[in-house]
This record gives sequence, C-alpha cells and structure tokens, in this order.
Amino acid sequence: MGIVNFFQVKTHGPDVVTVVPLSTTPPNPQQIWHCKLSLALPDPYSALTHWVKGDMVYSVSLRRLNLFKLGKDDSGKRQYEYVSLTPEQLADVEQCVLNGLGFYEEAKRIRLAEAKSC
Repeated sequence: MGIVNFFQVKTHGPDVVTVVPLSTTPPNPQQIWHCKLSLALPDPYSALTHWVKGDMVYSVSLRRLNLFKLGKDDSGKRQYEYVSLTPEQLADVEQCVLNGLGFYEEAKRIRLAEAKSC
C-alpha cells in the first residue's frame, strides 16, 4: 500500500510513477521522514492511522500497480475505490519525502515560501 504520485517526472517514461509507501504500524523510533495520515481505505488496509515512509520512495510502472478492488456491481462491472489526499496531506507527504532524501534545508525553504503565500 502506498501513495502514488501521478504527476509525470521528466526522467520517467509516461507509464512510470513515484510511490511513497504507507504502513499501519507506527515507526519506532519516529523520524522526520515519517508522518501520520488519516485515510479511509478499504479492507484489508483500513486503519485509523497510516504512517508515511518518506525514506522509501520507489519508481514503478503503472502496469505493476492495482487499484483497490471493491467487487462487482449488479451488472457484473468491476468497482474500484479511488482515494485522494487533501492538499495539506500531500504537502506533509512531500515534506517527509524531502526529509527522507536528505533535503532538510530545501524542505524548510518550501514550507516558509508556502506559509508566506497564504
């Protein structure tokens, strides 16, 4: 289970995305590349809290990923769950990833710039 960024990165092909893993187990110890998210995900991923693992970023082909399957409707058509992050949650994930990659100062500058623009 993870967060998939569908923004294209110039170094990636059109079918490659960046994935940030999530865990339902709290990190021990918690680091600056971890943050808590509250997401409503279907079973077996349902939990009150999910933890972002910003130090474990992957580039993956879309062909290797699956949507959350909910089953089939009355006509036999497959149904899927689509989960989106709020802008605030996405900013927290980006912060964790920058911290996990060692870009602490860059992360601080981005946060300051965002705070000034609000």
